[in-house]
Amino acid sequence: MKKTFIFSIIFCSFIALWANNISAQEYKYDLNKYYTPDIVRNQLDLSFFTNNSFNDYRTKTDTIRSAYSTQLNGTIAPNFVSYTNTRQRVSQLQINGQFTGNYSANRDINQSNSNKNFQTSNYLNLTYSSRFYNSSNKYLLLGISSNFQATLGNNTSGTNSINSNNYNNQYILNIYPAIGIGVGRIESVEDARQAIYILDDFSKKGVLTRQLNNNEIFQLSQLISRVKNKRFLDARLHLTDEITSIDSFFVSNKLLDKSGAPYFTSLYDNWQYGALYSRKSGQLFEITFTPSYNWNYENDSTVGYHSPSINRKSLNAALTLTYTYEKPINLNWQHSVSASLKGITSLENNTNIEVYNINDINSIGALTGFDNRSINLNGSYTLGFYPSTRTYFSANVSQHFQLLHLKGVSNYDSNSEKSFESVTSINFNTYYYLSQQLRLSFRISLINNYGNESIFKNSSNYLHGEFGGTLSYSFF
Repeated sequence: MKKTFIFSIIFCSFIALWANNISAQEYKYDLNKYYTPDIVRNQLDLSFFTNNSFNDYRTKTDTIRSAYSTQLNGTIAPNFVSYTNTRQRVSQLQINGQFTGNYSANRDINQSNSNKNFQTSNYLNLTYSSRFYNSSNKYLLLGISSNFQATLGNNTSGTNSINSNNYNNQYILNIYPAIGIGVGRIESVEDARQAIYILDDFSKKGVLTRQLNNNEIFQLSQLISRVKNKRFLDARLHLTDEITSIDSFFVSNKLLDKSGAPYFTSLYDNWQYGALYSRKSGQLFEITFTPSYNWNYENDSTVGYHSPSINRKSLNAALTLTYTYEKPINLNWQHSVSASLKGITSLENNTNIEVYNINDINSIGALTGFDNRSINLNGSYTLGFYPSTRTYFSANVSQHFQLLHLKGVSNYDSNSEKSFESVTSINFNTYYYLSQQLRLSFRISLINNYGNESIFKNSSNYLHGEFGGTLSYSFF
């Protein structure tokens, strides 16, 4: 009797556990089958970095010595992205920049030495591209990319009331229009992944009356994509509208068994964190022609001394073959592959002016021309892992090859040079969301550079590593 009772307890526990596993069964929806409805998404991120120090140094032995130093630096990096996806057009606009300022000062009071240095580096980038599709997923590509960089430096140093000033300015402008054709399409599928996050959590909490089929999951995913397009001045009203729309889907389809606190807390949490990371699916192949204009001006002046000025201008043309592949192998893992072959031809004119005294109007000028040819081969593979709604890990390996032929002509001589460059990199990245707007990221990189030149028969092999972290805040 006792054995029968124990066996009954074990059997009932097994049945209860089996029934719970059935009710909380995870969904196995294939993200590759999802496509988005007509959507428009906007995002603005702002990152800020700073590092400062102050030192006051005093000693007292045979003599009294006093010195101080100050170092201040900071960087602001805004990033705005607008993305439009319809069946006829996929376009993206990105405006981003980085504005950095550095100030340092030190002084040795006993020796009457002082030095002050200020440098600012400002970068602004604009990128726009649109793919216009027909019914067979063939498309015409139109786009433009442009960036401007200004680096300004000022250094003042002095000893015993004798001061010297040095100014260094550099301006760089690049403009790259593009036209191309291609076939294929890359879909954003993070909204479908968010739907699975919601359903899995509901299933674990036992608030659903039944399992949803693939067609219902697709409908829920499309609803998620649509409601995110709405814009509100008040973020609270926006969130309320989104939650109400998703709740209405479950209510109208009679999918809810319970609608208490576990249901709403789960819905809110998965809505805020379920689509923070981009997931993509599909492949495309395209051919792109990109003419470009590049301008680089440098002016380095030291009062009373040597003052060079350099003005570079170049016209370029590039033909690129690109293949991109995105494959979610399951809900938590992602394969990303890209490869490109690019041929570039460039005509460059340099005007170099060397002034030996700022009060001397005479100068020595040299007009130098370059005729460049290069072939670039790039490949990259990324394995992404998404263990939860807040965390993302990625491992990336990339390879770059460049074969360059440079022919230069100046007032003095002409020469021809061939060079080869290889860059291999391995990168590991981790992202964690502290809140919906606040993100912490950490990266580790290992990079190997190899190159050789034909004129001097030089070769080099350089291995180095990098690591760092970033704290980013997203306004919307």
